[in-house]
Amino acid sequence: MNFAAQKFFVGLVDFFSIFLPGATLAYVIRDWVYSTFLGPNMHPPIDRGEAGLVFLFGSYLLGHLIFLLAAILDERIYHPLHALTDWRQITTRLVKDKELSTHWQRQLATSDLLFGTDADEAVKQAQRMKARALQALEGEHAVNAYSVVARRV
Repeated sequence: MNFAAQKFFVGLVDFFSIFLPGATLAYVIRDWVYSTFLGPNMHPPIDRGEAGLVFLFGSYLLGHLIFLLAAILDERIYHPLHALTDWRQITTRLVKDKELSTHWQRQLATSDLLFGTDADEAVKQAQRMKARALQALEGEHAVNAYSVVARRV
């Protein structure tokens, strides 16, 4: 069995990206949960060790629910708004001979309130790096732009 430090740290980051938001929410709502399910001015009839385990389990469970909610919001809010930026309009709508979105929608997407004028600079830079790295092999379309960037970092 080979130990890969990179996979360990990625797994650790994934764990904490779920656990920490859940722990924060569990801590904030604990008094409300106690009063709702046990009655006002009541605390759970368990010792500190059991309370700690309940808190850890609740944190992990709530973290997954928060992650799920964030994924839904990402799909329903972020992606449609990001599709209104200039680069996304060019690469998705104009390529398919579709009309551009309305002017006010593009203005809103590129305003400092949302994405700013250089919202897709990272994507463009990743595509340039991919093209430079694979140009000699004539494999510009062989991999995703982010696969090349991830290997160089």
